[in-house]
Amino acid sequence: MQNSFRSLSREIILWFVTLTALLPGIPALASDVKTLSNETYGFKVDYPSQWNARKQMFGEPFPDIEAFKSDRVTIGGAIDTGRDGPLDWNSVAFNTAIETQVPAEGSTAPPAITIYAHKAQAKSFDEFSGYLKELEGVFYMPVISARKVTTKSGLSAYDYVYGAQYDKIAMLTRLVVIFHDGTRYGLTYTELSKKAFDANEKTFNDVADSFAIDRK
Repeated sequence: MQNSFRSLSREIILWFVTLTALLPGIPALASDVKTLSNETYGFKVDYPSQWNARKQMFGEPFPDIEAFKSDRVTIGGAIDTGRDGPLDWNSVAFNTAIETQVPAEGSTAPPAITIYAHKAQAKSFDEFSGYLKELEGVFYMPVISARKVTTKSGLSAYDYVYGAQYDKIAMLTRLVVIFHDGTRYGLTYTELSKKAFDANEKTFNDVADSFAIDRK
């Protein structure tokens, strides 16, 4: 089974490499921003106006660990509903669509950020950190850093970096998790080099800091 997990990890990385190669890039960030809101899950987030934002359904990314190990459940991802922006969307993906614009010389394509929300029982920092280390360990992606933070909107969050290296490909992922009022929110981005990861860190931080929960 471990070999199958390792094979799957390599397939995930190769898929990400292919997607990144298809993206010619997006122009440098504009000073004006848009705000996207989800009334069902009560969150809103700001993003640069020239970014591509795609509303989508997203499956459970953090399944029961024992059920996952025994192949009774899988890790969820974006779900193709056959519609652009389903009414019951629980996730938004920024900059994942193939763009036609040519980036300005010397500019860096912004990160492909995904935000999702799922009904979930709250976990303490230690509980979720232990779970994440076990889950990512299955894919040979050790957790590099874990810390508790507070966003600018006053939300308590868990902030992680984890990654893996296969051959000459290094993959780093940043994950910010927030538990609030029976819902788990996740904000994440992945890069295939530390240089790209570091270059987009501030942009991700700005988006994460704008994230707010406003349940009516």
